[in-house]
Amino acid sequence: MSSNSKLHAAILSSPGMGHLIPVLELGKRLVADLDVAVTIFTMSSSTSQAESQAIKAATTKLRVVELPPVDISGLVDTHSAVVTCLAVMMREIRPAFLSALRHMAFPPTMLIVDLFGTESLPVGDELGIPKFVYVASNAWFLSLTTYCPTLDKEVEGEYVEQIEPLKIPGCRPFGRKMWSTRCWTGPTAVF
Repeated sequence: MSSNSKLHAAILSSPGMGHLIPVLELGKRLVADLDVAVTIFTMSSSTSQAESQAIKAATTKLRVVELPPVDISGLVDTHSAVVTCLAVMMREIRPAFLSALRHMAFPPTMLIVDLFGTESLPVGDELGIPKFVYVASNAWFLSLTTYCPTLDKEVEGEYVEQIEPLKIPGCRPFGRKMWSTRCWTGPTAVF
């Protein structure tokens, strides 16, 4: 298969080792199992030594591109949750990501983003390539995440205030003791 007809996945990783390592592993599996060329896009940061080593080890099989850092200081306050900061960073990186994709010598044939990169899914539409979301978590979290819009319509008030256990398709019902109060309530709720 010539390089022009070979599948090429562009994968956008959220910042942080917990996001980067699963994305690197996905990239390595695509290369090893499916012979797909892979370019992983990360955000430039003051990387830890472990992060640098993980990237260096992966570059023997795939390409890693660091996107320029984004300044979100004017968009979030100093007390914002880490999840909020990640979401804003991923939204703000979109123009640089699109530009990097457009300037690739070997254009991608598919786009893969992690859960925080969903705001970059329209990039796939702009480039006319299929797009996918990679959720490197357990099935319960995936079910909950995809069912949250339905819960928002069906459940009145805060989730943790519910007396009856919430029913998520494919999961056991769970009650308020199973919710992380910090994530699910109040004005700074993560979800």
